[in-house]
Amino acid sequence: MKNRKTRRGFTLMELMLVIMIIGITSAITVPHLVKSIRGNRLRTATRSIIAAGRYARSMAVMRQRPMLLSLNPASGKIQIHEGALPYAPHEPAGPADATVDEENDDDATDIISTGAAELSWSLDGVKLVDVEMNGSDFFSGEPFTVVYARNGRCKPYSLRLSDEHGNYSVIEVDAVAGARAEMRRL
Repeated sequence: MKNRKTRRGFTLMELMLVIMIIGITSAITVPHLVKSIRGNRLRTATRSIIAAGRYARSMAVMRQRPMLLSLNPASGKIQIHEGALPYAPHEPAGPADATVDEENDDDATDIISTGAAELSWSLDGVKLVDVEMNGSDFFSGEPFTVVYARNGRCKPYSLRLSDEHGNYSVIEVDAVAGARAEMRRL
């Protein structure tokens, strides 16, 4: 009996077939993966701003001091500062009859930051397009600050974030209950 050597391996045709299957699978999945990553930046930025507002609100209540949420559209920076009135409540500030109601210091527009930012981060790949406060004031491209009073209240506002592909999200924050976000894709 003659011993036959058996060869093990793949033929060229089998290798080409496997490479073709991998190529087709990649062509189908990669665009979906890229789209998911694009949307993830916008979702992350939206969640970050909502979380920053919740943090500022809870710190204001816990510390019984105003907290400032500052957003800068030009740099994409978000910062949270502890705030203070530039004068003691119920003391004159300017005219002799001008006072600030201690229970309603969220209406005070002259609350100042007491130092360096407690928290600070940037929005990556996402742009803050515009902000609406009190249903009328629009801030477009200008830095703005939301004051969270000691009772956790703030003036209602909404803002719109956009990514480089035109997708955007709208965040609406009311005075007491919190924030709602809606994602919109083009």
